[in-house]
Amino acid sequence: MSLVFGFLVLVSHGPDPSTGTKSVPHPGKSATVMAVNSEQSMMLLAAGVPQAWNLATADPKTGVVKKKLNQVKFPRDAEIRTMVPLQGGGYLIAPTFGFAVLDKDLSVSNRIEVGYLNRAAVNKDQTLLAWTSFSRNPETVIYDLKKKTVKWRIQDNDIVGEILFLRDDLLLTAGFNGVFLMDTKTEKKKQISKRGPHTIAFHPPSNLVALGESFGQLTLLNLQTFLEISLKGHDADITALAFSPDGTFLVSATRAPPFVDNELRVWDVTNKAMMKRAKQGAESRFVLFLDDGKRFTTGQLDKAGNVELYLLADFTNALPK
Repeated sequence: MSLVFGFLVLVSHGPDPSTGTKSVPHPGKSATVMAVNSEQSMMLLAAGVPQAWNLATADPKTGVVKKKLNQVKFPRDAEIRTMVPLQGGGYLIAPTFGFAVLDKDLSVSNRIEVGYLNRAAVNKDQTLLAWTSFSRNPETVIYDLKKKTVKWRIQDNDIVGEILFLRDDLLLTAGFNGVFLMDTKTEKKKQISKRGPHTIAFHPPSNLVALGESFGQLTLLNLQTFLEISLKGHDADITALAFSPDGTFLVSATRAPPFVDNELRVWDVTNKAMMKRAKQGAESRFVLFLDDGKRFTTGQLDKAGNVELYLLADFTNALPK
């Protein structure tokens, strides 16, 4: 395990007078996935290998935070697809070859290979792990983390790009063929949308799912009524979504065509209206809220190795409830 030191910078960007949007420096690359521990003291960011950022050491004047980068050793290169902070400390991560448990010092304590894993999710009490696989015979699997055995497995004719637990016995999956509810007791699927999103976000208290698709198509789907509402404004493919913890705001990020700026936008969910937008250099593939929704990050890394945290109030002029 090797250690490298750098900086995490909290920035508050003002409006760009020429466009009315918020401007940001042009970064080099971005994280594929991120997670923050329950104490809000450490953020784990994967842009290749997992990097640990110590959020507790923020300088209140400069916003500079010291980070410690741990390069977790795997038997072969693998993109991290899912990362979940564990209640007892450490993280559960899902690279493409399977999943592994990282201790608090980010050393690998348990590793299980399951084939080519695409996306994974953990239930609320962190006893079950669900994953989808890319293979000749795509499948969805539920694994018992305590018993360390496969609890349920079903073959699927769809390549599932997103998966999440609604309940222990109910999954929501999204792929090329649409959005489905999957009952793990009966192994039956119910299609609730014909859309094929690249990315999704879920806010449990409001039963809203945000669906991000190609060509800027952004939709709010109500899981009680199955009604869909479009949020118009993006033109490019939507690659990352996240609700603020109180469900008041939604952050969306895009992958633009060549010579066009990637961007992120903040939406007022109640009024279905865009608040403000910001230019992004690299494509953002993940959005993570911190501090009960006061800050968020898209995991953009510049050439100096800095990561930017945005103040939500700069986009909304109001803090979460």
